[in-house]
Formats: sequence, structure tokens, C-alpha cells
Amino acid sequence: TLEDGNLISGNVFGVVIEGVGADLNHIQGNKIGTDLAGETQLANISDGVTLGSGASGNLIGGSALDRRNIISGNWGEGIAIRGDALSPASQNSISANIIGLNLAGSLALPNGLNGIRIGPYATKNVVGGSATGQRNVISGNTKAGILIEGTADTLGEAASENRIEGNLI
Repeated sequence: TLEDGNLISGNVFGVVIEGVGADLNHIQGNKIGTDLAGETQLANISDGVTLGSGASGNLIGGSALDRRNIISGNWGEGIAIRGDALSPASQNSISANIIGLNLAGSLALPNGLNGIRIGPYATKNVVGGSATGQRNVISGNTKAGILIEGTADTLGEAASENRIEGNLI
């Protein structure tokens, strides 16, 4: 159940997955940046969840209600995906989370920056999905609900082939 998940709050970083081989991890059923009830901010100083260089095929959330995360109240991004030139962050999935709100979805607990930021060298990631149970609820964040940011310069810092589908933003 959602009550069985982890409380990941009051740290410098919430959850960080990075490095070559940081693949196929699941972050599910957690409260990240809130109190145990999911109702009050208990911020991580940086991002709630960071998928960094080399992180591929990871799942944040899941279509069953007990697998969703509450990712709210962090001072940085709710979720950040960013790679580097040698190790992009790719093929990660963000599904059925509440981002920037309390557990009930009735009160804003904003992340200090964006709800989700997909940055340079982040490719082929999926936010949401076509089924109702896959959609994220993203609201109340200080900046954008979802920001995709990259440049198409000679360095190849593109954030390309990412899919945003079926979310409530």
C-alpha cells in the first residue's frame, strides 16, 4: 500500500540514480519532499528525484495506485532527467505520480522549480501514457509543469524523442 512506501524528505538530495549501469530501477510508492501523511512540505534541498548520466530504463511510479509517488515540496525540480554527451539518460518512464500537490490532490505543495525537467542529453523518455492509469497529475509547481530543455547545436545537447502523453497538468 502507499503507507508501506518510503519517506524520503529533509535531505540534500531525494533519490539520485546515475552512472553507466544504473538501469531498470523502480521508484514506487514513496513520499518524496512531504511528511508521512503526504500533506505538509518536508523539503529535500535539491531535486526530489534525479535520473542522471547513464540512467536508462528506470520507472518512477506505476499504473497501480500503490506504486505512485507523491513528489512535492522539494526546493529543486520534482523530477529531473539529464544526461551527458557520453552517457545520455534515456528510455525512462514517469507514470501515475502526483507532482506538486498533496496526497489528496487538493492543495499545492510546490516544487521550487519545475514539476518535471527533461534536460540536455535526455532522450526517448516517457511521461504518462495512453491509459488513464498511467497519467501523472502535475500542478502547483513554481515554474513549468513539464520543461523539456536542450539545444540542437554541434555538441548534440538535444533533449529529443521524449513523449508527454495523457497527463493532467
